[in-house]
Amino acid sequence: MTSIPTPRSQVAEQECPGCGETFSDAGLHLTTCPTYIEPQNYDFGFWGTWQAWEQTIGISTEEAWMAAVQAHMGWSNASPERARDQLDSKLGRHYADLVIDRLMAGQSLADALAGRRQ
Repeated sequence: MTSIPTPRSQVAEQECPGCGETFSDAGLHLTTCPTYIEPQNYDFGFWGTWQAWEQTIGISTEEAWMAAVQAHMGWSNASPERARDQLDSKLGRHYADLVIDRLMAGQSLADALAGRRQ
């Protein structure tokens, strides 16, 4: 039986991968986070794919989006806008599928986004 990761949104305190602030509600934090960049493609790409799996995975789309943008900027040296554009594209959809597969295999969100192998 596949183990579903514990939802990070149920954890009392989390650290924002973008600004480093500690928060307990990802959705609320996004309204004030200085490093958050909104997707422009809510139906497809990374956002749309993640949203379809959000209930199964247990990690909010907003939290996964924020972490994916930061991860992308970290390994590609892309600007926030460039990271957003790539995650909004067909490549973002494939990346979300890959990250979801890794989460379902038991990896943490950070390891899944970074492409670390178990």
